[in-house]
Amino acid sequence: MMNRRPVHRGYTLLAVLAMISLIMSLCGLAYRELAATLRLEVARQTQSDSDAGRIHALARCLSALETGVPSSNPYARMVMIATAAGPKTFKVTFTSPNGILWSVQAEPIGDNEFLDPLPSTFAVQ
Repeated sequence: MMNRRPVHRGYTLLAVLAMISLIMSLCGLAYRELAATLRLEVARQTQSDSDAGRIHALARCLSALETGVPSSNPYARMVMIATAAGPKTFKVTFTSPNGILWSVQAEPIGDNEFLDPLPSTFAVQ
């Protein structure tokens, strides 16, 4: 009888390593997409939280500006707004280059800075 040559089964390990490499590459691509999406969502939420109080402060300023014009140019006051994260204080500044068109800016201020509160109207009493 002839002796048969033994079959070498070394390719199985190579195929398993190739599959593991392929799966890890695909997981890396999926993780990269997921990480980018999470970073984008965190940035959007942070911007939304920052804008929440600022938009309400600007709305309060515009409603006061509808009643009249500020007494000085520039005119800076403080507005406290209740937000989901708690009360926030904003410095609002009214500026006008010509006395007719007004620009309003709102920026958060710290606890150590204090200004007079914004009146509800600019009408002369």
